[in-house]
Amino acid sequence: MKLEILPIDHLPEIRSGANLAQCLANALQASGLELQSGDIVAITQKVVSKAEGRIVQLASVEPSAYSTSIGRRMKKDPNIWVFDRCGDEGCSKSNASPIFHLGPDGKTIKNFGAGEFASAHGIAVDKDGNVWAADFQSKDGKGMQVTKFSPDGKVLLKLGKAGESGMGDDTLKSAERPCGSFHRRNPGCRRPRFPSSTNRVSTSTARTANS
Repeated sequence: MKLEILPIDHLPEIRSGANLAQCLANALQASGLELQSGDIVAITQKVVSKAEGRIVQLASVEPSAYSTSIGRRMKKDPNIWVFDRCGDEGCSKSNASPIFHLGPDGKTIKNFGAGEFASAHGIAVDKDGNVWAADFQSKDGKGMQVTKFSPDGKVLLKLGKAGESGMGDDTLKSAERPCGSFHRRNPGCRRPRFPSSTNRVSTSTARTANS
């Protein structure tokens, strides 16, 4: 028995109200793929939630005094890190800084990352306070990298080759679109491993940091 996993490329960014079945059909056709009997198409819950509009606006979330006290007692950072996608056109040509460090009151503590990304995919904070941000798109010579920042926003490390996707020693094939939905006949879909994080993190698909 042979099992193959094949990513489906050419999927658009899934937004509220999207027809997932039609999006998949169009992506399969654009990729030159055709479903066969016995194939299984897997879609992440995150993509389904976005299509169904089940998105929590961070601006509407206010931690209670009790939860804040628990956080202090457990030595958890009550602040939130947000990785914004710079609007519909993405971050590749934007001057905006997409990484935000927000306090419990929603006010910005830090903001950095301008000129480093094509589109946000994931963010995590390690035990030393360093910020790791993953980019899933390849656009305008940017993207398909994991970037490590110091707590103050200085670039410390970059994994992967900017704007290039692959399975080589210096490239990453990690993207929300290929890995979020995949077809069983291709071997290659891997994700970067983030360091363990003790902070709450969020990936924002909206235009501003308050979403």
